[in-house]
Amino acid sequence: MKKLAIFSLALMLTLSIIALPALADVVNYSAVTPNNSSFNHTMELTESPYNLDYTITYSFAAGDPTVKSPEGLSAADVVTGSPSIASVSYGPDDNFATATGHKITKTAAVDWSGVSFKEPGVYYWEITKTADDGGAPLTLSNNNEKTYLFALVTDVNGVLTAAATGLSTTNELTAKVDMQDQYPATAVDLSVGKTVTGTQGSKEQYFKYDIQITPAGSATRNYQISGFDPATTVNASPYNTGAMQPTNPVSLAGNSQSKITVWLRHGQTFKIEDLPYGTSYTITESANDGYDTPTTVVTGDNTNSAANDIAKGTGVTVTDASLTADTTVQYTNNKDAVVPTGISLSAGAALMGILMAIGLLALTSVFKRKGAVK
Repeated sequence: MKKLAIFSLALMLTLSIIALPALADVVNYSAVTPNNSSFNHTMELTESPYNLDYTITYSFAAGDPTVKSPEGLSAADVVTGSPSIASVSYGPDDNFATATGHKITKTAAVDWSGVSFKEPGVYYWEITKTADDGGAPLTLSNNNEKTYLFALVTDVNGVLTAAATGLSTTNELTAKVDMQDQYPATAVDLSVGKTVTGTQGSKEQYFKYDIQITPAGSATRNYQISGFDPATTVNASPYNTGAMQPTNPVSLAGNSQSKITVWLRHGQTFKIEDLPYGTSYTITESANDGYDTPTTVVTGDNTNSAANDIAKGTGVTVTDASLTADTTVQYTNNKDAVVPTGISLSAGAALMGILMAIGLLALTSVFKRKGAVK
């Protein structure tokens, strides 16, 4: 009996020794939440951004993160919630001229308050970026690679610690990076030119144009107008019977509805400079007595689609819902002399009759002389 008791005790001690390492590996972690963090977003400006009004919003491509460790556990097993990233904005006060290397850096705040980690490991969320600037294109940096927000959770003496958070270009723990984008050359110019043709077309006459501009984006700016002498003498009629002295505008106030009137004569072109990408415009030429309906040629942004509609061929009015490139609208007005066709033919017939009569008289005279000689 005593031997059995000793054997039982020895067996229990052996089992406990074997089990001790396994028990030591089992730790009931208290969930940990990282401190809020941030990363830099740098915008490289490729030209003076007259229309800079740019907000970048961050979201995540998938609701669940990629879990690199511990092995065999899903995100639902080891993490609760997901972080959020505040948007960053670039506006008119971000000065291109004084920016270092034409780069402006903002801070994007990362909120981790709704996230809890239950196990050590490396956790990644793939970031999706969207930008709002009236349709202006966004050129991604980081070689157009995906960008990930990561959290590194470690075990320090049985206690979880969120050791680091930041950005990476791969879903492996590599060197931290910052977010970078490039704001491309999005300012566009709109030009209107005038050509007069025909035997009766006046090279001195001025033609009136009403231009409606709706700049894209919310920033209000003054857009410069160039290409002609602003002090212009304009004929009051096509027949130069009088004159008035309007002044062509030298700038355009870029608000929601901006309208200007411009006068052009043959060979002149005016240009509205540095309009925002996506600006809409409507140009209308006033009627001119004696001239044919004008023809128009649009160069630059001359596409014709539902999103970018240029009503070509109407002559008098040209409109574009979204200006996406430097563009010139060339108006040509033709005026020829109208010859009274009936009068011209009658005069020609009379002249022909006179010439024929003279010819007959001459022939008769010749025949008579020949007869007298005989």
